[in-house]
Amino acid sequence: MAFETSEAFYAGLSTFDTARLERAKNNQEEFNLLYEESINAFQSSALDGAGNATKQGMMSTIASKTRQGRGAKGLGSLYSDLASQISAVIGTRKSIGQDGPPSAVYLTGNKWHPNVDVFKIEAFGMKDYNSSDVILQYGNIYYGISLKKKPYESSASPPLINSSFATFLQPKEFSSMLQRVNAARYKFFAKILWDACQDNTPNSPFWVQELNEGQGGTILECRQMFDYKIGKGKNVQTGQFNIQGIRLQNDGTLSLEDAKRILDIRVNVYKPSGNSSPRAGEYGESDWKLERNVPLINIKDTEHMDSLGARFPTEFRTRFRSYVNSKLSARGGQISQLWTEFDKILMDERPGESVGGTPRSFARILADSILTRTLKLNLYSELEKFNAPEFEFLLVEGVGKAVDDKKTDDQFKATFGAPVVKPLRTIIGTIADLCPLQKCGIRLERIDASEAKAAVEYKLIISPPAKEAKKLGFSEIDVLHIDLRYGGSFKSMPRFHATMTSEFMQLAKGK
Repeated sequence: MAFETSEAFYAGLSTFDTARLERAKNNQEEFNLLYEESINAFQSSALDGAGNATKQGMMSTIASKTRQGRGAKGLGSLYSDLASQISAVIGTRKSIGQDGPPSAVYLTGNKWHPNVDVFKIEAFGMKDYNSSDVILQYGNIYYGISLKKKPYESSASPPLINSSFATFLQPKEFSSMLQRVNAARYKFFAKILWDACQDNTPNSPFWVQELNEGQGGTILECRQMFDYKIGKGKNVQTGQFNIQGIRLQNDGTLSLEDAKRILDIRVNVYKPSGNSSPRAGEYGESDWKLERNVPLINIKDTEHMDSLGARFPTEFRTRFRSYVNSKLSARGGQISQLWTEFDKILMDERPGESVGGTPRSFARILADSILTRTLKLNLYSELEKFNAPEFEFLLVEGVGKAVDDKKTDDQFKATFGAPVVKPLRTIIGTIADLCPLQKCGIRLERIDASEAKAAVEYKLIISPPAKEAKKLGFSEIDVLHIDLRYGGSFKSMPRFHATMTSEFMQLAKGK
Protein backbone atom coordinates (compact mmCIF):
# COMPACT_ATOMS: atom_id res chain seq x y z
CA MET A 1 0.00 0.00 0.00
CA ALA A 2 1.02 3.63 -0.54
CA PHE A 3 1.69 5.69 2.57
CA GLU A 4 0.37 9.24 2.70
CA THR A 5 2.71 11.36 4.82
CA SER A 6 0.05 14.00 5.48
CA GLU A 7 -1.74 11.43 7.65
CA ALA A 8 1.38 11.05 9.77
CA PHE A 9 1.57 14.81 10.28
CA TYR A 10 -2.13 15.03 11.14
CA ALA A 11 -1.72 12.27 13.74
CA GLY A 12 1.38 13.89 15.24
CA LEU A 13 -0.06 17.42 15.24
CA SER A 14 -3.24 16.19 16.96
CA THR A 15 -1.19 15.73 20.14
CA PHE A 16 -0.35 19.47 20.42
CA ASP A 17 -2.36 22.23 22.08
CA THR A 18 -4.32 24.47 19.75
CA ALA A 19 -2.37 27.50 20.95
CA ARG A 20 0.87 25.89 19.77
CA LEU A 21 -0.63 25.19 16.34
CA GLU A 22 -1.85 28.78 16.04
CA ARG A 23 1.64 30.08 16.89
CA ALA A 24 3.09 27.91 14.13
CA LYS A 25 0.62 29.46 11.68
CA ASN A 26 1.71 32.96 12.56
CA ASN A 27 5.43 32.54 13.19
CA GLN A 28 7.89 31.05 10.70
CA GLU A 29 10.39 29.93 13.33
CA GLU A 30 7.66 28.18 15.35
CA PHE A 31 6.44 26.50 12.17
CA ASN A 32 9.88 25.08 11.41
CA LEU A 33 10.42 23.92 15.01
CA LEU A 34 7.13 22.05 14.85
CA TYR A 35 8.34 19.90 11.93
CA GLU A 36 10.63 17.58 13.87
CA GLU A 37 8.44 17.73 16.97
CA SER A 38 5.36 16.58 15.07
CA ILE A 39 7.27 13.64 13.54
CA ASN A 40 8.53 12.63 17.00
CA ALA A 41 5.00 12.93 18.40
CA PHE A 42 3.71 10.73 15.61
CA GLN A 43 6.32 8.07 16.33
CA SER A 44 5.69 8.03 20.06
CA SER A 45 1.94 8.59 20.29
CA ALA A 46 0.07 7.28 17.23
CA LEU A 47 -1.46 3.84 17.80
CA ASP A 48 -1.23 1.30 14.97
CA GLY A 49 -2.35 -2.26 14.35
CA ALA A 50 -0.25 -5.33 15.06
CA GLY A 51 3.27 -4.97 13.73
CA ASN A 52 3.04 -1.16 13.32
CA ALA A 53 3.25 -1.65 9.54
CA THR A 54 1.42 1.61 8.75
CA LYS A 55 3.56 3.68 11.10
CA GLN A 56 6.77 2.13 9.81
CA GLY A 57 5.69 2.63 6.20
CA MET A 58 4.94 6.31 6.82
CA MET A 59 8.29 6.85 8.56
CA SER A 60 10.07 5.13 5.70
CA THR A 61 8.29 7.38 3.19
CA ILE A 62 9.23 10.48 5.20
CA ALA A 63 12.88 9.33 5.25
CA SER A 64 12.80 8.68 1.50
CA LYS A 65 11.44 12.16 0.74
CA THR A 66 13.98 13.72 3.10
CA ARG A 67 16.81 12.22 1.06
CA GLN A 68 15.49 13.96 -2.07
CA GLY A 69 16.60 17.39 -0.87
CA ARG A 70 14.65 20.59 -0.21
CA GLY A 71 12.64 20.68 -3.45
CA ALA A 72 8.92 20.23 -4.03
CA LYS A 73 9.22 16.42 -4.19
CA GLY A 74 11.43 16.18 -1.13
CA LEU A 75 11.37 18.24 2.04
CA GLY A 76 9.16 20.78 0.30
CA SER A 77 6.33 18.23 0.11
CA LEU A 78 6.80 17.26 3.78
CA TYR A 79 6.72 20.83 5.04
CA SER A 80 3.66 21.44 2.83
CA ASP A 81 2.04 18.45 4.54
CA LEU A 82 2.89 20.05 7.86
CA ALA A 83 1.19 23.29 6.78
CA SER A 84 -1.95 21.66 5.36
CA GLN A 85 -2.38 19.45 8.43
CA ILE A 86 -1.99 22.32 10.90
CA SER A 87 -4.96 23.77 9.03
CA ALA A 88 -6.77 20.39 9.14
CA VAL A 89 -6.29 19.78 12.87
CA ILE A 90 -7.44 23.28 13.82
CA GLY A 91 -10.47 22.90 11.52
CA THR A 92 -11.35 19.50 13.01
CA ARG A 93 -11.31 20.82 16.56
CA LYS A 94 -13.48 23.80 15.68
CA SER A 95 -16.00 21.49 14.00
CA ILE A 96 -16.29 18.96 16.85
CA GLY A 97 -16.11 21.52 19.65
CA GLN A 98 -12.80 20.38 21.14
CA ASP A 99 -9.92 22.67 22.02
CA GLY A 100 -7.18 20.23 22.86
CA PRO A 101 -5.56 16.88 22.07
CA PRO A 102 -7.58 13.66 22.04
CA SER A 103 -6.98 10.87 24.54
CA ALA A 104 -5.76 8.61 21.72
CA VAL A 105 -4.87 8.83 18.02
CA TYR A 106 -5.25 5.71 15.85
CA LEU A 107 -3.87 4.99 12.40
CA THR A 108 -5.77 2.93 9.86
CA GLY A 109 -4.26 0.66 7.27
CA ASN A 110 -4.41 -3.02 6.47
CA LYS A 111 -4.44 -3.74 10.21
CA TRP A 112 -6.44 -1.56 12.61
CA HIS A 113 -5.76 -1.27 16.33
CA PRO A 114 -8.05 -3.56 18.41
CA ASN A 115 -9.66 -0.51 20.05
CA VAL A 116 -11.02 0.70 16.68
CA ASP A 117 -11.22 -2.50 14.66
CA VAL A 118 -15.01 -2.59 15.15
CA PHE A 119 -15.26 0.52 12.94
CA LYS A 120 -13.58 -1.17 9.96
CA ILE A 121 -16.57 -1.77 7.70
CA GLU A 122 -16.71 -3.70 4.42
CA ALA A 123 -19.87 -2.84 2.49
CA PHE A 124 -21.19 -2.01 -0.99
CA GLY A 125 -18.26 -3.76 -2.63
CA MET A 126 -15.75 -1.63 -0.70
CA LYS A 127 -13.28 -3.12 1.79
CA ASP A 128 -12.83 0.35 3.29
CA TYR A 129 -16.37 1.73 3.31
CA ASN A 130 -15.29 3.47 6.49
CA SER A 131 -12.55 5.43 4.76
CA SER A 132 -11.17 7.07 7.91
CA ASP A 133 -7.45 7.78 7.57
CA VAL A 134 -7.03 8.69 11.26
CA ILE A 135 -9.35 8.07 14.21
CA LEU A 136 -9.38 10.41 17.22
CA GLN A 137 -10.73 9.37 20.61
CA TYR A 138 -12.23 11.99 22.90
CA GLY A 139 -13.60 10.19 25.96
CA ASN A 140 -16.16 7.65 24.73
CA ILE A 141 -16.59 9.25 21.30
CA TYR A 142 -14.48 8.25 18.29
CA TYR A 143 -14.03 10.61 15.35
CA GLY A 144 -13.08 9.10 12.00
CA ILE A 145 -11.20 11.61 9.84
CA SER A 146 -11.08 11.20 6.06
CA LEU A 147 -8.20 13.47 5.11
CA LYS A 148 -7.66 15.50 1.96
CA LYS A 149 -5.24 18.30 1.25
CA LYS A 150 -4.64 21.09 -1.23
CA PRO A 151 -2.12 23.96 -1.40
CA TYR A 152 -4.52 26.91 -1.72
CA GLU A 153 -8.20 27.63 -1.12
CA SER A 154 -8.62 28.28 -4.85
CA SER A 155 -7.12 24.87 -5.78
CA ALA A 156 -9.39 22.08 -6.97
CA SER A 157 -10.37 19.65 -4.24
CA PRO A 158 -8.96 16.12 -4.52
CA PRO A 159 -11.49 13.35 -5.24
CA LEU A 160 -13.51 11.81 -2.43
CA ILE A 161 -13.47 8.45 -4.17
CA ASN A 162 -11.10 6.73 -6.57
CA SER A 163 -12.78 3.48 -7.48
CA SER A 164 -12.70 1.05 -10.41
CA PHE A 165 -15.75 1.11 -12.66
CA ALA A 166 -15.87 -2.69 -12.28
CA THR A 167 -16.84 -2.41 -8.61
CA PHE A 168 -20.11 -0.72 -9.60
CA LEU A 169 -21.00 -3.68 -11.84
CA GLN A 170 -20.59 -6.42 -9.21
CA PRO A 171 -24.30 -7.09 -8.44
CA LYS A 172 -25.67 -10.07 -10.34
CA GLU A 173 -28.14 -7.93 -12.27
CA PHE A 174 -25.17 -6.24 -13.95
CA SER A 175 -23.46 -9.43 -15.13
CA SER A 176 -24.56 -9.01 -18.77
CA MET A 177 -23.47 -5.37 -18.72
CA LEU A 178 -20.09 -6.29 -17.29
CA GLN A 179 -19.59 -8.75 -20.13
CA ARG A 180 -20.57 -6.02 -22.61
CA VAL A 181 -18.15 -3.54 -21.10
CA ASN A 182 -15.30 -6.04 -21.04
CA ALA A 183 -15.88 -7.01 -24.67
CA ALA A 184 -15.87 -3.31 -25.65
CA ARG A 185 -12.61 -2.74 -23.72
CA TYR A 186 -10.84 -5.72 -25.27
CA LYS A 187 -11.86 -4.84 -28.82
CA PHE A 188 -11.11 -1.13 -28.46
CA PHE A 189 -7.57 -1.41 -27.09
CA ALA A 190 -6.65 -4.43 -29.23
CA LYS A 191 -7.73 -2.49 -32.32
CA ILE A 192 -5.33 0.31 -31.34
CA LEU A 193 -2.46 -2.20 -31.33
CA TRP A 194 -3.69 -3.77 -34.59
CA ASP A 195 -3.92 -0.38 -36.32
CA ALA A 196 -0.42 0.57 -35.17
CA CYS A 197 0.97 -2.70 -36.55
CA GLN A 198 -0.73 -2.29 -39.94
CA ASP A 199 0.89 1.08 -40.49
CA ASN A 200 4.38 0.52 -41.93
CA THR A 201 5.21 4.22 -42.20
CA PRO A 202 6.99 6.58 -39.79
CA ASN A 203 3.52 7.78 -38.73
CA SER A 204 3.04 4.55 -36.75
CA PRO A 205 3.74 4.81 -33.01
CA PHE A 206 5.47 1.44 -33.46
CA TRP A 207 7.91 2.76 -36.07
CA VAL A 208 11.57 2.24 -35.20
CA GLN A 209 14.13 3.79 -37.53
CA GLU A 210 16.91 1.39 -36.47
CA LEU A 211 15.09 -1.71 -37.78
CA ASN A 212 15.88 -3.31 -41.14
CA GLU A 213 19.49 -2.11 -41.14
CA GLY A 214 18.50 1.48 -40.58
CA GLN A 215 15.73 1.61 -43.16
CA GLY A 216 13.10 1.55 -40.41
CA GLY A 217 9.99 -0.52 -39.76
CA THR A 218 7.38 -1.46 -37.18
CA ILE A 219 8.47 -3.23 -34.00
CA LEU A 220 9.25 -6.93 -34.09
CA GLU A 221 6.16 -7.81 -32.00
CA CYS A 222 3.93 -6.90 -34.95
CA ARG A 223 5.40 -9.75 -37.01
CA GLN A 224 6.43 -12.17 -34.25
CA MET A 225 4.51 -15.45 -34.04
CA PHE A 226 2.72 -16.00 -30.72
CA ASP A 227 1.15 -19.21 -29.42
CA TYR A 228 -2.49 -19.29 -28.33
CA LYS A 229 -4.75 -21.82 -26.66
CA ILE A 230 -8.54 -21.63 -26.39
CA GLY A 231 -11.15 -23.99 -24.97
CA LYS A 232 -10.86 -26.65 -22.30
CA GLY A 233 -10.43 -30.43 -22.19
CA LYS A 234 -11.30 -32.18 -25.44
CA ASN A 235 -12.34 -28.86 -27.02
CA VAL A 236 -8.98 -27.16 -26.56
CA GLN A 237 -7.51 -25.57 -29.67
CA THR A 238 -3.95 -24.36 -30.14
CA GLY A 239 -2.26 -22.37 -32.86
CA GLN A 240 -0.12 -19.36 -33.69
CA PHE A 241 -0.81 -15.79 -34.78
CA ASN A 242 0.85 -12.48 -35.38
CA ILE A 243 -0.78 -9.09 -35.12
CA GLN A 244 -0.16 -8.05 -38.72
CA GLY A 245 -1.67 -11.31 -39.96
CA ILE A 246 -4.99 -11.00 -38.08
CA ARG A 247 -7.94 -10.06 -40.28
CA LEU A 248 -10.91 -7.94 -39.24
CA GLN A 249 -14.49 -9.20 -39.24
CA ASN A 250 -16.97 -8.10 -41.90
CA ASP A 251 -18.09 -5.21 -39.70
CA GLY A 252 -14.52 -3.85 -39.51
CA THR A 253 -13.92 -4.94 -35.91
CA LEU A 254 -11.74 -7.57 -34.29
CA SER A 255 -13.35 -10.73 -32.98
CA LEU A 256 -13.37 -11.01 -29.20
CA GLU A 257 -11.00 -14.01 -29.39
CA ASP A 258 -8.47 -12.10 -31.51
CA ALA A 259 -8.77 -9.06 -29.27
CA LYS A 260 -7.96 -11.12 -26.17
CA ARG A 261 -4.95 -12.69 -27.92
CA ILE A 262 -3.52 -9.30 -28.84
CA LEU A 263 -4.03 -7.85 -25.36
CA ASP A 264 -2.33 -10.85 -23.77
CA ILE A 265 0.96 -10.00 -25.51
CA ARG A 266 3.60 -8.95 -22.99
CA VAL A 267 7.06 -7.45 -23.46
CA ASN A 268 10.11 -6.51 -21.43
CA VAL A 269 10.91 -2.82 -21.14
CA TYR A 270 13.63 -0.65 -19.64
CA LYS A 271 12.55 1.93 -17.08
CA PRO A 272 14.52 4.54 -15.12
CA SER A 273 16.19 2.85 -12.15
CA GLY A 274 15.94 5.83 -9.84
CA ASN A 275 19.56 5.34 -8.81
CA SER A 276 20.61 8.69 -10.23
CA SER A 277 19.23 11.86 -11.72
CA PRO A 278 21.05 12.26 -15.03
CA ARG A 279 20.62 15.28 -17.21
CA ALA A 280 18.72 14.77 -20.48
CA GLY A 281 20.78 12.90 -22.99
CA GLU A 282 23.31 11.57 -20.47
CA TYR A 283 21.77 8.25 -19.43
CA GLY A 284 24.02 5.27 -18.83
CA GLU A 285 23.27 1.59 -18.30
CA SER A 286 23.12 1.99 -14.50
CA ASP A 287 20.25 4.47 -14.94
CA TRP A 288 17.90 1.78 -16.26
CA LYS A 289 16.28 -1.39 -14.95
CA LEU A 290 14.52 -4.16 -16.84
CA GLU A 291 10.84 -4.75 -16.07
CA ARG A 292 9.45 -8.02 -17.42
CA ASN A 293 6.02 -9.01 -18.71
CA VAL A 294 4.59 -5.55 -19.27
CA PRO A 295 1.38 -5.66 -21.36
CA LEU A 296 2.17 -4.35 -24.84
CA ILE A 297 -0.77 -1.92 -24.58
CA ASN A 298 0.89 -0.32 -21.51
CA ILE A 299 4.31 0.50 -22.96
CA LYS A 300 5.20 4.16 -23.06
CA ASP A 301 7.74 4.28 -25.85
CA THR A 302 9.00 1.62 -28.21
CA GLU A 303 12.61 2.76 -27.77
CA HIS A 304 12.54 1.20 -24.30
CA MET A 305 11.65 -2.32 -25.42
CA ASP A 306 14.16 -5.05 -24.70
CA SER A 307 13.37 -6.73 -28.04
CA LEU A 308 15.03 -3.85 -29.88
CA GLY A 309 18.41 -4.62 -28.35
CA ALA A 310 20.60 -3.31 -25.61
CA ARG A 311 20.88 0.23 -27.01
CA PHE A 312 19.61 2.56 -24.33
CA PRO A 313 17.55 5.54 -25.37
CA THR A 314 18.89 9.02 -24.86
CA GLU A 315 15.64 10.40 -23.55
CA PHE A 316 12.48 9.21 -21.86
CA ARG A 317 9.40 9.86 -23.95
CA THR A 318 5.77 8.71 -23.89
CA ARG A 319 5.09 8.39 -27.60
CA PHE A 320 2.94 5.26 -27.58
CA ARG A 321 1.01 6.14 -24.41
CA SER A 322 0.17 9.53 -25.92
CA TYR A 323 -1.04 7.70 -29.02
CA VAL A 324 -3.41 5.51 -26.95
CA ASN A 325 -4.66 8.52 -24.96
CA SER A 326 -5.42 10.32 -28.20
CA LYS A 327 -7.70 7.44 -29.22
CA LEU A 328 -9.60 7.81 -25.92
CA SER A 329 -9.88 11.59 -26.15
CA ALA A 330 -12.86 13.29 -27.75
CA ARG A 331 -12.69 14.70 -31.25
CA GLY A 332 -15.00 17.50 -32.31
CA GLY A 333 -17.15 16.95 -29.23
CA GLN A 334 -17.63 13.26 -30.06
CA ILE A 335 -16.53 10.70 -27.49
CA SER A 336 -14.58 7.58 -28.43
CA GLN A 337 -16.28 4.26 -29.12
CA LEU A 338 -15.15 2.95 -25.76
CA TRP A 339 -16.66 5.85 -23.83
CA THR A 340 -19.80 5.45 -25.93
CA GLU A 341 -20.22 1.90 -24.59
CA PHE A 342 -19.67 3.01 -21.01
CA ASP A 343 -22.13 5.85 -21.55
CA LYS A 344 -24.81 3.38 -22.68
CA ILE A 345 -24.35 1.45 -19.42
CA LEU A 346 -24.55 4.54 -17.23
CA MET A 347 -27.70 5.75 -19.00
CA ASP A 348 -29.50 2.38 -19.30
CA GLU A 349 -33.12 3.00 -18.28
CA ARG A 350 -34.26 -0.64 -18.47
CA PRO A 351 -35.84 -1.96 -15.24
CA GLY A 352 -33.19 -3.42 -12.98
CA GLU A 353 -34.92 -4.22 -9.70
CA SER A 354 -37.76 -3.13 -7.42
CA VAL A 355 -37.16 -1.68 -3.94
CA GLY A 356 -40.19 -1.43 -1.67
CA GLY A 357 -42.47 -1.67 -4.67
CA THR A 358 -40.61 1.14 -6.45
CA PRO A 359 -38.89 0.02 -9.67
CA ARG A 360 -35.32 1.17 -10.28
CA SER A 361 -33.62 1.27 -13.64
CA PHE A 362 -30.03 0.14 -14.13
CA ALA A 363 -29.09 3.82 -14.45
CA ARG A 364 -30.75 4.62 -11.10
CA ILE A 365 -29.06 1.66 -9.37
CA LEU A 366 -25.67 2.88 -10.57
CA ALA A 367 -26.39 6.49 -9.58
CA ASP A 368 -27.57 5.41 -6.11
CA SER A 369 -24.46 3.26 -5.70
CA ILE A 370 -22.12 6.09 -6.68
CA LEU A 371 -23.86 8.48 -4.28
CA THR A 372 -23.84 5.99 -1.38
CA ARG A 373 -20.23 4.99 -1.90
CA THR A 374 -18.88 8.50 -2.36
CA LEU A 375 -20.69 10.20 0.51
CA LYS A 376 -20.78 7.16 2.88
CA LEU A 377 -24.52 7.64 3.40
CA ASN A 378 -25.02 4.20 4.95
CA LEU A 379 -21.98 4.19 7.24
CA TYR A 380 -23.94 4.75 10.45
CA SER A 381 -26.55 2.10 9.65
CA GLU A 382 -23.72 -0.36 8.89
CA LEU A 383 -22.02 0.43 12.22
CA GLU A 384 -25.28 -0.23 14.07
CA LYS A 385 -25.10 -3.85 12.93
CA PHE A 386 -21.97 -4.32 15.05
CA ASN A 387 -23.15 -2.48 18.17
CA ALA A 388 -20.16 -0.15 17.77
CA PRO A 389 -19.33 2.67 20.24
CA GLU A 390 -20.33 6.23 19.36
CA PHE A 391 -18.64 7.22 16.12
CA GLU A 392 -18.64 10.38 14.06
CA PHE A 393 -17.22 10.64 10.55
CA LEU A 394 -15.80 13.85 9.08
CA LEU A 395 -14.40 14.83 5.69
CA VAL A 396 -11.50 17.18 6.43
CA GLU A 397 -9.58 19.13 3.81
CA GLY A 398 -6.47 20.90 5.06
CA VAL A 399 -5.16 23.87 3.10
CA GLY A 400 -1.52 24.91 3.19
CA LYS A 401 1.79 24.99 1.35
CA ALA A 402 5.44 25.54 2.22
CA VAL A 403 8.42 26.57 0.08
CA ASP A 404 12.14 26.80 0.79
CA ASP A 405 12.89 30.26 2.17
CA LYS A 406 16.02 31.29 0.28
CA LYS A 407 16.48 34.30 2.57
CA THR A 408 16.59 32.24 5.78
CA ASP A 409 18.99 29.37 6.34
CA ASP A 410 17.38 25.93 6.65
CA GLN A 411 13.84 27.26 7.02
CA PHE A 412 10.62 26.87 5.06
CA LYS A 413 8.01 29.57 4.63
CA ALA A 414 4.38 28.48 4.89
CA THR A 415 1.04 29.85 3.74
CA PHE A 416 -2.31 28.66 5.09
CA GLY A 417 -5.90 28.62 3.95
CA ALA A 418 -9.21 27.98 5.67
CA PRO A 419 -9.84 24.25 6.07
CA VAL A 420 -13.04 22.61 4.83
CA VAL A 421 -14.73 20.25 7.30
CA LYS A 422 -17.92 18.35 6.46
CA PRO A 423 -19.39 16.09 9.17
CA LEU A 424 -21.13 13.06 7.70
CA ARG A 425 -24.32 13.86 9.62
CA THR A 426 -24.45 17.21 7.84
CA ILE A 427 -24.15 15.49 4.46
CA ILE A 428 -26.78 12.89 5.35
CA GLY A 429 -29.13 15.59 6.60
CA THR A 430 -28.73 17.59 3.40
CA ILE A 431 -29.43 14.52 1.24
CA ALA A 432 -32.46 13.72 3.42
CA ASP A 433 -33.84 17.20 2.76
CA LEU A 434 -33.43 16.63 -0.97
CA CYS A 435 -34.74 13.05 -0.88
CA PRO A 436 -37.42 12.64 1.81
CA LEU A 437 -38.26 8.94 2.04
CA GLN A 438 -35.96 8.52 -0.97
CA LYS A 439 -38.69 10.02 -3.17
CA CYS A 440 -36.48 12.00 -5.49
CA GLY A 441 -34.88 11.70 -8.88
CA ILE A 442 -31.21 10.76 -9.06
CA ARG A 443 -29.44 10.59 -12.40
CA LEU A 444 -26.08 10.90 -14.12
CA GLU A 445 -25.60 13.34 -16.96
CA ARG A 446 -22.56 13.61 -19.21
CA ILE A 447 -21.23 17.16 -19.24
CA ASP A 448 -17.96 16.96 -21.12
CA ALA A 449 -15.83 14.76 -23.32
CA SER A 450 -12.23 15.79 -22.86
CA GLU A 451 -10.01 16.41 -25.87
CA ALA A 452 -7.00 16.81 -23.58
CA LYS A 453 -7.10 13.64 -21.48
CA ALA A 454 -8.34 10.04 -21.47
CA ALA A 455 -11.47 10.92 -19.53
CA VAL A 456 -15.15 11.72 -19.78
CA GLU A 457 -16.99 13.87 -17.21
CA TYR A 458 -20.40 13.47 -15.59
CA LYS A 459 -22.48 15.15 -12.93
CA LEU A 460 -24.81 13.43 -10.48
CA ILE A 461 -28.06 15.35 -10.17
CA ILE A 462 -30.77 15.09 -7.50
CA SER A 463 -34.30 16.30 -8.28
CA PRO A 464 -36.37 16.78 -5.08
CA PRO A 465 -40.11 15.99 -5.10
CA ALA A 466 -42.30 18.94 -6.14
CA LYS A 467 -43.24 19.93 -2.58
CA GLU A 468 -39.62 19.98 -1.35
CA ALA A 469 -38.42 21.64 -4.59
CA LYS A 470 -40.85 24.52 -3.99
CA LYS A 471 -39.66 24.81 -0.40
CA LEU A 472 -35.98 24.75 -1.41
CA GLY A 473 -36.43 27.09 -4.36
CA PHE A 474 -34.94 24.87 -7.07
CA SER A 475 -36.01 21.83 -9.10
CA GLU A 476 -32.63 20.07 -9.17
CA ILE A 477 -29.09 20.37 -7.88
CA ASP A 478 -25.71 19.04 -9.01
CA VAL A 479 -24.34 17.01 -6.08
CA LEU A 480 -21.23 15.28 -7.47
CA HIS A 481 -18.79 15.98 -10.26
CA ILE A 482 -17.42 12.72 -11.67
CA ASP A 483 -14.46 11.89 -13.87
CA LEU A 484 -14.37 8.48 -15.54
CA ARG A 485 -10.74 8.14 -16.59
CA TYR A 486 -7.74 6.01 -17.40
CA GLY A 487 -4.65 6.91 -15.44
CA GLY A 488 -2.61 3.72 -15.23
CA SER A 489 -3.00 0.37 -16.94
CA PHE A 490 -5.12 0.18 -20.08
CA LYS A 491 -5.65 -3.50 -19.26
CA SER A 492 -7.75 -2.49 -16.26
CA MET A 493 -11.11 -0.82 -15.96
CA PRO A 494 -11.18 2.98 -15.89
CA ARG A 495 -11.68 4.64 -12.52
CA PHE A 496 -14.30 6.92 -11.02
CA HIS A 497 -13.09 10.14 -9.41
CA ALA A 498 -15.85 12.05 -7.62
CA THR A 499 -15.99 15.35 -5.71
CA MET A 500 -18.82 17.31 -4.14
CA THR A 501 -19.95 20.33 -6.15
CA SER A 502 -19.72 23.83 -4.73
CA GLU A 503 -23.54 24.11 -5.01
CA PHE A 504 -24.08 21.09 -2.79
CA MET A 505 -21.42 22.17 -0.31
CA GLN A 506 -23.06 25.59 -0.03
CA LEU A 507 -26.44 23.95 0.56
CA ALA A 508 -24.95 21.81 3.34
CA LYS A 509 -23.20 24.78 4.96
CA GLY A 510 -24.52 25.53 8.40
CA LYS A 511 -26.61 22.36 8.79
